[in-house]
Amino acid sequence: MKLTVKDNYLNVRAGRPSVNAPSDRYLEPGDEVEVDDTAYPGDAYDGIGTWFRDKANNYYWSGGFQTTDLTDKQSFSWFDELKIKDLWDTYGEYGSLATVAVLDTGYDIGNTDLAPAVTDSDILIDYASTIMDKSHDLHGTHCSSLIAARNTLHWYIGVAPQCRLLCGKISSGGELRNFNSIISGIKWAIGKGADIISVSYGSPLNDTDKTNFQSQLNQLLVDKNVLMFAASGNNFAGGVISQDLYPASCSNFVSVGATDANGQLSDITVRSEHTIIHSRGTDIESYGTASTPAAQSGTSFSTPIIAAIAALGVSACKKKTGNWDAAKLLSALYDSGSDLNGFQGKKVIDPANFFEILINT
Repeated sequence: MKLTVKDNYLNVRAGRPSVNAPSDRYLEPGDEVEVDDTAYPGDAYDGIGTWFRDKANNYYWSGGFQTTDLTDKQSFSWFDELKIKDLWDTYGEYGSLATVAVLDTGYDIGNTDLAPAVTDSDILIDYASTIMDKSHDLHGTHCSSLIAARNTLHWYIGVAPQCRLLCGKISSGGELRNFNSIISGIKWAIGKGADIISVSYGSPLNDTDKTNFQSQLNQLLVDKNVLMFAASGNNFAGGVISQDLYPASCSNFVSVGATDANGQLSDITVRSEHTIIHSRGTDIESYGTASTPAAQSGTSFSTPIIAAIAALGVSACKKKTGNWDAAKLLSALYDSGSDLNGFQGKKVIDPANFFEILINT
């Protein structure tokens, strides 16, 4: 598309959408430039963090042009399959009264679509000095964006784009040294008012550690109205792996598995009798290391999607009655799910049916 520069000179930035990128020329007011149809996230300037790119890989700050209509947002297949926009339109619900905590690797503090959603954050380990997500794939950023990205750029990413987001750093670079950080994260999140907690991590535990961890959870969650979701675990080795991973297999957590683009159980999901609810977990586009959303696969990403849908339910209940009940919401989540083909007792999330049951009971 062709854009016209407004009434100020506009620097041409080479290679990346940043005010610090090299610039050896500028455009004058009235100049025209041909760019592709995509808006890219980058450095924010005057509150605007979207940029355009030309074929030579030059970037232009979108605020420097006369018309930058970004209303034609792109949605991805996983987003469309869940019919999230229909849910928003039908119920007018975007999660504004829900608080969701993501316990992960931190978040990209420079992401202008995600950072405004974070109302509080904390580092819950002693081997990290910054909340900035430094994992190789920006794992925490990818997960957090699926829940609460504000959808202010060119893509629909956040399922609950008006929720309050808490980001707790329980691992650095993907390394979780012990489960004490999960306990610390849960305690911190509850203290900050979290309704929903999402943990995209899974590991085996020996019997002693499992008993100790479960006991700590039981004590921590007495009389707490909170729902906690955790990834059932990933199988990248091929074949079928049946195993109980934690924290998903603890009684206090909802274990989340992944389906593929055809709505079938994904081979990436570690099989466990504790896992009932599933959502799309393959090729899930969200923010990460690239300048545009990129796809990743795993139960790590089906987990925040379901957590975000639950958050929409929390907010809807609060608007209707002033409060919400974790047991009732979880029951509606399970009851509304579609049967997973070939796997008795396992369900695929059905957001529309979930809302129908939740709101009308």
